[in-house]
Amino acid sequence: MNKLKFTIILVLFCGFIQAQTDTNRVSPPTPDNTQDPNGNPPATPTPTVTNAPPTNTVTPTPKKEVPNRKRPKSYNDYVNNGKRPTDAKPFMENVYYGCNLQLGYYGTSYGSALYYDISPHAGYKFTDILSAGVQVIYNNTTYTSGGQKVNYNIFGVGGFGRALLLNRFFIQVEYDLLSIPANYRNNAVISRNISDEKMAGIGYKSPLGDKLSYFFVLMYDFQPGLYSPYLYNPLVYRAGLSWNF
Repeated sequence: MNKLKFTIILVLFCGFIQAQTDTNRVSPPTPDNTQDPNGNPPATPTPTVTNAPPTNTVTPTPKKEVPNRKRPKSYNDYVNNGKRPTDAKPFMENVYYGCNLQLGYYGTSYGSALYYDISPHAGYKFTDILSAGVQVIYNNTTYTSGGQKVNYNIFGVGGFGRALLLNRFFIQVEYDLLSIPANYRNNAVISRNISDEKMAGIGYKSPLGDKLSYFFVLMYDFQPGLYSPYLYNPLVYRAGLSWNF
């Protein structure tokens, strides 16, 4: 009897152990409901792209428009024609004008003399220092003696070069061709004759405004000819007004 009970207890124990072993087995994975009936995997979904504005976007500050702002010609050329502006000044900004203006009255051994000079000139500034130009020369001297008057008119053309120093002083060289009247200062010339003058000297200018200035030049005639008006006095002075020099 004891053997029978032992045998039954042993069988029940073995069955219990077998049941615990079956429950600890790994269960198969649950089938994916997204698969199609043939077992193929589903297609990868395409991500949706939204047009949402990016974060931390900096909005540029609009430029202020300056009303009635005067633009240089080079800027307008660049905007309208695609020409880049340059540092070169327009031609007319380098041009200057002037005129010798002299008036004098002095006494002589024969009477008195009235002298005046009106000689315009124009020049061009190649740099802030160097310039050159041309001039038209006209002056008149009227001698009065014993109730008689004699007029001597001198006219001609010339060229000059200048070098500006310290914005006030300048060195000037000059070459002139002058038409000298007969018997001028007792030179015993029967008719008019041509005299060429080769001079150099130093000048001074002083501003009278933004562009207007007056000038004074003292020059020396290095080789006055027989008909030269500077034969007996080779020192020549000029004075007048200048614009944009």
